[in-house]
Amino acid sequence: MIFQPIINFVVDTLTVVSNQLTLNGNIEVPNNVFQAVSSLFGFLGWFFPIGRLLPLLLFTLAFYGLRASLAIIRFIRGFIPTLGG
Repeated sequence: MIFQPIINFVVDTLTVVSNQLTLNGNIEVPNNVFQAVSSLFGFLGWFFPIGRLLPLLLFTLAFYGLRASLAIIRFIRGFIPTLGG
């Protein structure tokens, strides 16, 4: 196969990188990590007010869903002889 040397190169490179990233020792999580995460999400909630952005987000998602649905319907209609264009 023509792609086998490329796949072998990628796998060998990832193997070498993963072997270099191994940790020797213990990983300790600080006690105040949950307070920092809570503070971060509190700031994000203040910076991006979801309550005010939610209608815009829902409209955008509904629009993309409608476009995807219409594309699927047009694709399926193309296979039906009486409905296809």
